[in-house]
Amino acid sequence: MSWLHRILGYALWGIGTVIALVVLTWPFFMPDRQTRGIWATEGYGLVLDIGRFGIDIYEVNSATCLTHLSGPAHSLALRSLADADFAASDGALIINVDGTANPITATPLTALPAHCATTARPGTPRENFDALWTVMDENYAFFDLHGVDWAARYDQFAPLFTPDLDDAAMFARLSEVLSPLDDIHTYLVAPDLPAGYSPASRTDWASERTDFLSAPRALSLTSVPNTGLEFAVLDGNIGYVLMRHMGTNPGLFGSEADLASDGFTKVAGALAGTDAIILDLRLNPGGSDTVALTYASFFTHTPMLCCTKITRTASGFGAPFAMTVTPAGPNALTQPVAILTSGYTASAAEVFVLAMNGLAQVTVVGEPTAGGQSDIMEVTLPNGFVLGLSHQRYFAAGGAMYELIGIPPDVASPFNASAMRIGDDPQLNAVLNDLRD
Repeated sequence: MSWLHRILGYALWGIGTVIALVVLTWPFFMPDRQTRGIWATEGYGLVLDIGRFGIDIYEVNSATCLTHLSGPAHSLALRSLADADFAASDGALIINVDGTANPITATPLTALPAHCATTARPGTPRENFDALWTVMDENYAFFDLHGVDWAARYDQFAPLFTPDLDDAAMFARLSEVLSPLDDIHTYLVAPDLPAGYSPASRTDWASERTDFLSAPRALSLTSVPNTGLEFAVLDGNIGYVLMRHMGTNPGLFGSEADLASDGFTKVAGALAGTDAIILDLRLNPGGSDTVALTYASFFTHTPMLCCTKITRTASGFGAPFAMTVTPAGPNALTQPVAILTSGYTASAAEVFVLAMNGLAQVTVVGEPTAGGQSDIMEVTLPNGFVLGLSHQRYFAAGGAMYELIGIPPDVASPFNASAMRIGDDPQLNAVLNDLRD
């Protein structure tokens, strides 16, 4: 038997085993009567059609309705396919997505929206423009902050999406539609071209992030597997944690928060006896809010409010959701903590800074963060282009919103890109010297 036949044999055996497990466990993991039906999410632009045996999830707005996912209505299968689970509560459907701090609420519909039966792919250039414009119009959270008259953008650009546009020309024109939004969480991707565009104009050294990471890694750091954590105890008994991102890789049926907790337990154990700790988030582009809150939980003895967020809906904004930090255990790290930030500290890394800002032992040193805290809502256009957008507003515990402007440091210290390019890190060295004195 050839190696190819063996691999195919193993693959077919694996698929058959999964199918058998799904069938055998169906009575235990099928949707109950309360969860079956058609549901529309508050914000997020999703409609779920949940039956006894199957589930269809649609991306829906006033212009289009496209199938996002179809699969068996089996809770373990959904957990593996979409990192999500759902349950009915008081006439609503509560959807929990791994890595997202807030649950998504959906309310019942009597039927699928009528246009879910009529929208076809790939769509004309005008239909794709209408889809992008409508998704943004119904879900984007910051037109006012960027000073953009979105209705005027429709009048300006709609006549330009003529039938003769090919995909490359359409991508260029759609990018131009988004161009006034200086938003790191807004982007357009054309997988088949391939091409990508974001209107964000800040942090011009971001493309060098991988090279810049070589400077702190020269400190002989220990990596925590399947996380973005690397740590060491430096001279002077100073703990140092490089937080490369706010994500974990828990594998099938695992939880990002559980893996984050296990990972930071190792870090906390190694640094418990240090005199001070540096948390380096200067090159951290974000990831999961739940991971950020989990890491923050190792620094407090008492529960505390990190921030509050609201989600944009077609009719305005939904109810506020309070994101809280629950202590990880009785042995919190209470020694002085310096958090290093830069203009590339973004998204969930900013959420971590918001959470830590409430602690007396914490000093933030560096530059204002990137100013993009929202989760990213992703939508597929009829022709397969993928649109990402900011659809939430985050507010610090004191009520301030730091979108676009970034979270200011307590102590200003510019990121030295020139030094980092040659493997030097004067910013970190200065903080180390201050903590050792």
